[in-house]
Amino acid sequence: NVAKACPNLRELDLSDCSGINKKALSVLSTQFSSLQHLDLRAIKSLTEKSTEMFPERIQILIEFVGFVMMTHVL
Repeated sequence: NVAKACPNLRELDLSDCSGINKKALSVLSTQFSSLQHLDLRAIKSLTEKSTEMFPERIQILIEFVGFVMMTHVL
């Protein structure tokens, strides 16, 4: 399990990964307590609502049909 092997993981780039689904996002949002930056650009199954499950401490870079958005910027 990556969360146990990398408990201090702060940045994760999953851009253009095809295997990301709602369950995977749920695991990311709850299991990685040190995560601060998450790149989810070019994931076709992603919606803006998908990012709502993440704590506000995580900056999420997402892309929707030609524009890039960063969420949870404090």
